[in-house]
Amino acid sequence: MIGFGFSITCMHICREETIWVSPFVLSAIAITISFIVLDKDCLEKTKKLLLYLIPISIFVIIIFVICLFNYIAYGLFTLNQYSGKVWNNVMGAITSVKVEKEYDSVPVSKEAMQKLYEVSPAFNELKEYFETPQDVNWYAYGQVEGEIEEGWFSWAFIAAVDYAGYCTDAKTANNFYKKITDEVNKAYEDGRLEKKENKRTFFDFNKTDELLKNLKLAYIYQINMNGCEMRAPIDQGTDTLVDEEAIGFILEQIDKFKEITGNNSTNSKTYNYWVDRVKINSLENITKVYAKISPYLFKIAILTYILGFIIFFRKSTRFSNFKEMTLLTGILILYILRLLVISYTETAKFKGAISTMYLASTYSMQFAFEILSVWFLINSLKKKRSIKKED
Repeated sequence: MIGFGFSITCMHICREETIWVSPFVLSAIAITISFIVLDKDCLEKTKKLLLYLIPISIFVIIIFVICLFNYIAYGLFTLNQYSGKVWNNVMGAITSVKVEKEYDSVPVSKEAMQKLYEVSPAFNELKEYFETPQDVNWYAYGQVEGEIEEGWFSWAFIAAVDYAGYCTDAKTANNFYKKITDEVNKAYEDGRLEKKENKRTFFDFNKTDELLKNLKLAYIYQINMNGCEMRAPIDQGTDTLVDEEAIGFILEQIDKFKEITGNNSTNSKTYNYWVDRVKINSLENITKVYAKISPYLFKIAILTYILGFIIFFRKSTRFSNFKEMTLLTGILILYILRLLVISYTETAKFKGAISTMYLASTYSMQFAFEILSVWFLINSLKKKRSIKKED
């Protein structure tokens, strides 16, 4: 329970992926609690049920401590910017401007920005960043030409505020966000801005076919390990891992990582091209082999999973592999949920979500499911054989 409390808390803090992990966690808790309550042979039921307070307490305490540290260091009692009230208020204000042409995937269009510049002196300070070329071309992402699509806008907005000099500390940034919120809301009140009706829903069911198509694409991309390259795809067609300019940028970023975290890392002095090339070549070959056999391994795992359920429901061996099947089902549900979340993002948020980066967590789930599914079936068959011998 202690390990569970720390792991789920760390996942929430570091990756903020509890939205797709929580269904499995809650389902697993509900199932185990039901068995504890309904099992007549279960002893000390109250103590076992109270154990669930341990992970809940760990989660609440750690979140509170982090918020407290943020308050001491930055003056804001919040877990992070995205979960804070100020950020959500400013995003709510600037994404509610009524415009002539709406885009499903564009939260704040150029037309909306022009209107915001006119009514909000604070937002007008960001005009230079949005209207002039920058190091990162936010308009290049997505499919709507000349617009910053959802998923990218929040990053562009933060970058613009930083460019304007208001990200020196958390209080300064929050005060600037509050100023924008107040000015925009005042414009709504006095009629200088027209507020659109909030008709945006979690998902447009007219895109169900597209969602299912993307789900299939995400599965094919993941199971075939597409995009799992050990080499940086910058200088293709040459024997080098990356070109000199690219490797210089990478090493600079690694040095920054070392400076921020205080951890040792590869840098311009320790980087060895020949040694690293052998390592990367080896990993690349292993990846290629596994990519070829991966689809077959997964099919075998699904087959052994089904056989496991046959053992689970069979009269002579009923419920004998309850723990194993619960764990396997949980892993499989997590795997499917992650693919579904990425497919939803690809369909409703922004294009490019089906990628190795966003699917990274699915590979460990896939490997775990494949190994455990086969292993559990072998163990179940061994148990069945030993019981027959005893009889």
